[in-house]
Amino acid sequence: MSITTPPPRPSSARGDNRSSGPPSGAIQPNAVWNAEQVRSFCTWALDTSRPWALAWSILARTGLRTGELLGLEWHDVDLDAGTLTIRQALHYSKAAPHGQRPGFKPPKHDHVRTILLDATTREHFAAIKGQRLELPAALGTEHRDLVFPPGNGRSASQSALLSAFRRDQELYSAANPTAELPRLTVKDLRHTHAALLLALGTDLRVVQERLGHSSPDVTYTTYTHLMTATRQGGTKWPDYLGEAV
Repeated sequence: MSITTPPPRPSSARGDNRSSGPPSGAIQPNAVWNAEQVRSFCTWALDTSRPWALAWSILARTGLRTGELLGLEWHDVDLDAGTLTIRQALHYSKAAPHGQRPGFKPPKHDHVRTILLDATTREHFAAIKGQRLELPAALGTEHRDLVFPPGNGRSASQSALLSAFRRDQELYSAANPTAELPRLTVKDLRHTHAALLLALGTDLRVVQERLGHSSPDVTYTTYTHLMTATRQGGTKWPDYLGEAV
């Protein structure tokens, strides 16, 4: 189901004397992909065995922050229940000594959350588990349970993830010269997830909980201006999120 008007602003965001501008700290993204663009890019990445192919699809299907993705451990993933619990995020400190720069901290706002996964995302996690790599000692033995450890052409840091995503978009465009694909950052996959959910008519508070926002007002102000863009080219993902919302 697509919608033709933005959802009503949540009651917590209303008030005769309140500004209509974004909440403090809110950033409005400028570009997202529609469902067909997500499907085309992720299918290409998987078919060409790009090192982070499964991560791109998981990010688009879950709305995780990049640090949250890199902080996932296997005890956070319940394939039987189809849930994912976000307990921590990778934090990379340039000020720390070499060998101690990657570390982990609670998610933003200290908001531990559990989200539902669609069938394809569960298959992605099962595939990753099947090819699980041993985590190098540099990150500490207590973190050998990471879902995305370094290895197989991957370097587990937000900057490395961004470089890999940019490179994959360049390769995709070279292989598909007629395809329209706005250039995104990795964070824009999170924005894409949210905008597609809203365009499908998902309750605002469900989107807020999936993203770990501090309030529905932040979710509304950040994403409603992008909903027209996500409707163009279709918003119904064949199996995306059908079980998740």
